[in-house]
Amino acid sequence: MADTPPDFTPVTLITGFLGSGKTTLLQRLLVDPAHRGQGIGRQLARAALVQALELGLSKIIVEVVADQQPAINMFTALGFDPEALLRSHIRDRNGDFHDLIILAHMVDENWQAFGATGIDDEFGD
Repeated sequence: MADTPPDFTPVTLITGFLGSGKTTLLQRLLVDPAHRGQGIGRQLARAALVQALELGLSKIIVEVVADQQPAINMFTALGFDPEALLRSHIRDRNGDFHDLIILAHMVDENWQAFGATGIDDEFGD
């Protein structure tokens, strides 16, 4: 990342897998709570979109706990749209259930939106 302090410690994790039909699931994008609000998650999500284009993927799906409105806002700003709501799908450490929102990004259809988010700059066009 640009302008990263020399003592910066990675505080993020992205996991995912390729599905059938040129679809991928970005299952986890975690940023340490002490480092949230600094744009790290947005940079990682943008990098995932760039990789999706490079791999020729047509759709990216993310799972977001419905209580995490900042994450939902970030993904919708990057062109993801709500696709499904799974009620009481996730159980937290306390045993409480939470809804899970599935957001999808149709890469081919959203290419024009990449210009607004600056992602097209990653390709040096």
